[in-house]
Amino acid sequence: MTIRQKWLCGTAAVLLAAAAARPGQAGVTRSVVRLETSKGNITAELYGGQTPITVHNFLEYAHRGFYNGVIFHRVINNFMIQTGAYGVNLYAFVAVNPDLSDPNWVRNPLFYREPNAPIKNEAATTLKNLRGTLAMARQSAADSATSQFFINQKANPSLDKTASSAGYCVFGKVLTGLDVVDAIAAVPTYTVDQNFQDLPRDPVVLYRALELWTFEDNSGDLTQAAFLGAAAGLTRTWLGQKAYAGQEFTDRFTAKSVLNVNCLEWQRSALAQAGGSGFTLTLARDNQGALRVFKYVVGTGSGAQTRFEAASLAEVKTLGELLGDEEMSFRLIAGRCQLNNAGDPANRIVTTTGGVTRTQQIVSVAGQRPELPFYRDELVVVRDEQTPGTSGLRWSFYHGSVGLVLDLLHTRTTPGDANYFDPADPAAPARERDGWRLGWYGLTRPVFGAYSNDFSNVNFLKAKPGTLRPYRGQGAYQGLRYLLACTPQTWLTVPGLLLEESAVPEAQRPAGSLLLARDAGSGLWLLRRTLGSQTEFEAPTLDDAFPLRLSSDLALRLPAGAYRQGDTLSQGSGEQQETMRVVSVSASLENRPKYGNDLVLLKGRHGQTNPELEWSYYDSTVGLVLDLWPEPAQGEVINPNGTGWALAEPNALKEADIWLKADRNRLSPSDGFRLLARSDLPPAEFGRSKLYLSVGPWSLAADTAGPGWEQLGQRPVYRYVHQPGGGEKVVVLLDLRTGQAAVQGQGLNLTGLVDPVPVEMSLGGYYARGTARVRGAQGAPLLFQRGYADALAGRWFRFAYDNGPNSATSYQLTVVGEIAAQTTPFEPNSLKTTIKWGASKTYTIDKGKFKALPGEKYLYRNPNGTLRSAWFDLANCRFMLVIKGDNLSVPPQDLQIKFEDAAVRFDKTVRIKVGG
Repeated sequence: MTIRQKWLCGTAAVLLAAAAARPGQAGVTRSVVRLETSKGNITAELYGGQTPITVHNFLEYAHRGFYNGVIFHRVINNFMIQTGAYGVNLYAFVAVNPDLSDPNWVRNPLFYREPNAPIKNEAATTLKNLRGTLAMARQSAADSATSQFFINQKANPSLDKTASSAGYCVFGKVLTGLDVVDAIAAVPTYTVDQNFQDLPRDPVVLYRALELWTFEDNSGDLTQAAFLGAAAGLTRTWLGQKAYAGQEFTDRFTAKSVLNVNCLEWQRSALAQAGGSGFTLTLARDNQGALRVFKYVVGTGSGAQTRFEAASLAEVKTLGELLGDEEMSFRLIAGRCQLNNAGDPANRIVTTTGGVTRTQQIVSVAGQRPELPFYRDELVVVRDEQTPGTSGLRWSFYHGSVGLVLDLLHTRTTPGDANYFDPADPAAPARERDGWRLGWYGLTRPVFGAYSNDFSNVNFLKAKPGTLRPYRGQGAYQGLRYLLACTPQTWLTVPGLLLEESAVPEAQRPAGSLLLARDAGSGLWLLRRTLGSQTEFEAPTLDDAFPLRLSSDLALRLPAGAYRQGDTLSQGSGEQQETMRVVSVSASLENRPKYGNDLVLLKGRHGQTNPELEWSYYDSTVGLVLDLWPEPAQGEVINPNGTGWALAEPNALKEADIWLKADRNRLSPSDGFRLLARSDLPPAEFGRSKLYLSVGPWSLAADTAGPGWEQLGQRPVYRYVHQPGGGEKVVVLLDLRTGQAAVQGQGLNLTGLVDPVPVEMSLGGYYARGTARVRGAQGAPLLFQRGYADALAGRWFRFAYDNGPNSATSYQLTVVGEIAAQTTPFEPNSLKTTIKWGASKTYTIDKGKFKALPGEKYLYRNPNGTLRSAWFDLANCRFMLVIKGDNLSVPPQDLQIKFEDAAVRFDKTVRIKVGG
């Protein structure tokens, strides 16, 4: 095919709607260009995701001005218009050179522009040559396209890629200006020679091809957008103060595809009483970093009003263009404020709505929030005059990891008034002003439950109530012992887990504690933190709980999962500067081959030139282990026998037995136990630390120097009575002469107890671990409790078949067992019930299918079904199931009973064995 492109065109025209021309999937790179011609402008979208080579080639020509001044040299009405190779001087050359017999005359540099090397043909069967699409011109060879392109004036299926044709690569589509395409196609043409058979009589010039903006794959990630700092999944909550107490604003950020571009939907919702109706902004960041608006809706629900919505990529507007003068907070995000000069006229906007004039002006860009000690960046203070003659200070706080925080209203401007705010005054009272404050550090409101003190599945921690981890000192720390003890503690009505670190004797750094709680989304929240005798942080209200993943301490961020290999954190400055960096996540302890997953931290301490190496070891069965510090002079990276701390091996408890007592009625905690054990506790160790004791799921922490302890005479025999109320009582008796220990409890909640029972005890530097067998006829206590999944008890079953094991529908099964309910009232009719026998049989009882009988009994009958009946006696903790006429597998099989809804959940399996 010659340079002038010889087209093979079918006779049938396929006319499709313009909307059908956009191929591919959402989220790929999209560019918008403007072709400025002598007949008008054409705006087009380029498919950078589907045809990256072609689009890059086109934009490279456009960026260097290659297309500036080229003509449309081939125009065929009802077909296409082509350009990209010849300048307007072609006309002058033809006019003065009637002899065009030289075959190379078309390459005269006076008007011909030498292109780059040919590119690969990216024509695809999904990219059709429809009306308004842009495609590459080429010679007969498939991979011969260079700079020339054409715009299809109509659908040209003969140009598409097929099994027998390489096709012509479609790489974009006209968004606006199809009328300009039609106008160019309609101009009169003539033939110069075989190279120019459809040359317009009068030049039609492409003045330039200008890239307007490009949206790449990450265009919906606005984490780097100043004063917004948002990404999909982020939720920011603000809480009202004083007159606004009990009210909330919430911002939610959600990934959304609009016009095949990855966007971020910013939805602000507010209670009507909060004085705001909310809005929804759909944004994307272009390759120049500008935020562009795809849709803007004010209000929610039936009262929502769409202020702006782009019908195509050609219509998207920058945030500054659309909203720059509507609200100062939008101008901050759009970067139209001069923060380095608070008095700049650009920092003042005046708007009039409904006859009310509102003036906003930035009066300060420096300040801190003392009530947010973890955030120390900048404070933007805006004077807001709602009506003439009145003024109030509002302020927005910005931090790189938080973004723009909702304005706080300050209704007084007189110093000394409770609602006056001076950003330079660190003594400004928190929460004593009308307005709004950032809640939960800008994250989603945490939801806590009975599970919130169980960290068994938290990476790098693996702890739950009763967990004890002892460490022994090495090298310079020889003879020292640390203990990490985890005990339940309720704070602000939330069941938390207290992680206490103690040392015997006191090591070179003071002991500390963390009180943490896990929310329903498995996020960890800090409720209190102490170091030695000092309380470093304490949440006065639940909405002040600090998210652990935002901590500046890398050791705390590990359990939160907010770290990666190579992450570095620095604190302080000068001699006090401390830097931690994750340098490895795949090292191992040579003398502990069974542990294969660990974490190595590099830490520069106190501004040292050669920082010490510090590391924390992690194993899925151990959790986070205390830091080990090898000697830096020896160049050791990991040496468990060097200076520092290693996980200690426990002593064994001797002769541990447990007697259990539990009522049949499980409506309140009623379990009891008696533990007898022998230990090797030295009398001299008593009183140096706390007593930690765990029996299965139950645990106790008691300071030996605190109340509740008494010495019985002059002998080293001590008794401790723990009676916090609610019927719970625990008595501990320690005879340090003989090493005997006895513990008796009653009125306890032993949910989840299994036989044999794991028992751990620590006192001073002594630590022991063992198991105890359950004595007596009473089995392990059972409990059906909100937030837990507990065991069924299989009492007996009857399994029969009528016609042999090959009969498909003759099996019969009756199972009787125990199940208990602490959550009351418990109404099975409000829940969905699922019963599974083995791996293949599932029976469902829908809501409302039980018949309620007196005494908390519930009966389900279905004479025609395979699950004939299900009977639950909740008061007496019993159940019975009858299954008939089904092809059941022979025992042993797993029986699973599940009740569930949003509030109550029971889901546990018990194995039913032959002869059980």
